[in-house]
Amino acid sequence: MNKVCENLYIVKPGKVVYDEISVIYASSTVVLIDDDLRVLVDTALGEDWDQIKAGIEAVGFGVDAIDCIINTHLHPDHTGCNDRFEIPKYAHPAEIKRGEFTEGVEPYTRQITDKISIIETPGHTWGHISVVYRGERTIVIAGDAIPTRNNYYERVIPRIHVDPDLAMESFLKIEEIADVIIPGHDDPIEVPR
Repeated sequence: MNKVCENLYIVKPGKVVYDEISVIYASSTVVLIDDDLRVLVDTALGEDWDQIKAGIEAVGFGVDAIDCIINTHLHPDHTGCNDRFEIPKYAHPAEIKRGEFTEGVEPYTRQITDKISIIETPGHTWGHISVVYRGERTIVIAGDAIPTRNNYYERVIPRIHVDPDLAMESFLKIEEIADVIIPGHDDPIEVPR
């Protein structure tokens, strides 16, 4: 468990391994926000369940204390433990329409709580979203709009994308509003101001 700021925790760090051509292994970062609701952003792979459960418990909650899940998109490395929770799950309608890993997933609403909102960040997928937490600083949980620290520092869009121009627009949108970016598969990034 890694406390990023008051009320926001990485309960399972993300990881991705590439070769020259493709992704060999990927499991998303899982973030817990404890605001008026306890929100989990993404749920990694099914094999990550014990680590996610332990991370939630390290924050001081049981898994039954989570109120909802927001999936940045519906790829299996971001939805693998969705089925462990019988709570509302949200994603972009375009992701739901794609029809993969959609069981129990509903269209999102933009404002989740006073401090938690959602922005559209397409490019990796047509229906990719990012979660914004406005606490003491603005933190953007970027999913695969910015998958790794290297993507950010080298200013490179995700290797897997549906539209390169949209992917770069989303990258810049996140960078413009964030004090801290939590990539989909890496450690947090402090955005220089």
